Amino acid sequence: MKNRLFVFGDSWANNYFSVKNDLVKCKPFLGLNEVEQFVKHYNYFGHWIDYISNYYDVYSYGYPAATNEQIIFQLGNLPEYRDGDRIIIIFTTPQRINWIIDKRKYSFLPNGTQLKKIYGNDTKILNFIENQYIERNNWWFDSNIKKDEVLFINSIPKLYQQWNPLMITWTSDLSEIVDEVKLIEFNHNFTNIKEETDGVLEDYHLGVFGNYELFKYISDKFELDISDLDINLKKWKADFI
Repeated sequence: MKNRLFVFGDSWANNYFSVKNDLVKCKPFLGLNEVEQFVKHYNYFGHWIDYISNYYDVYSYGYPAATNEQIIFQLGNLPEYRDGDRIIIIFTTPQRINWIIDKRKYSFLPNGTQLKKIYGNDTKILNFIENQYIERNNWWFDSNIKKDEVLFINSIPKLYQQWNPLMITWTSDLSEIVDEVKLIEFNHNFTNIKEETDGVLEDYHLGVFGNYELFKYISDKFELDISDLDINLKKWKADFI
């Protein structure tokens, strides 16, 4: 029987190559046409969660555009600890904002397309949220302010030491502020969908090769022997459109 792995975070912690996530209610392929086109064109593909599922029973509670506050609250899904359980927490940029509209919670950066879809050309509210973004950004990076958020995130390894959490992020904005969250050690193989489709699809989530690289990175941190895993990645052909 495989040990359990619990994954928390934003879209990087969500298997957006999968049609269905039984744990988190979100649209398939993040609701993005570009991701759906990318996945359907491949005759073989894999998300890093697909690969690591060969070694763990994976429970992913991550969802797109989650703020760091929401990511922390995702930890409430943890069951009682069982020997061998592990945790991965993929933190996001500290500037993401929670915004509630008609009893629905949104998380976004003010310059995102989702915000404009909701408010259109309402410059008054767009400017208000933009100012909130600027204030939040400046607050996080003000070294003269003692921030409870930073203190709590840094305390997570001790609070959840049985799970031996791996805490990583894709943005240096957070790793520069929070000591216990490490920036992923990127290299040229961490390619996104736009790069892997030669610019045909405008999406910056990790592509097939990028996800495999993230899997290798996490496997190294977990000290997994992946030498017997047979992976056959194929290049996307941009001429199908």
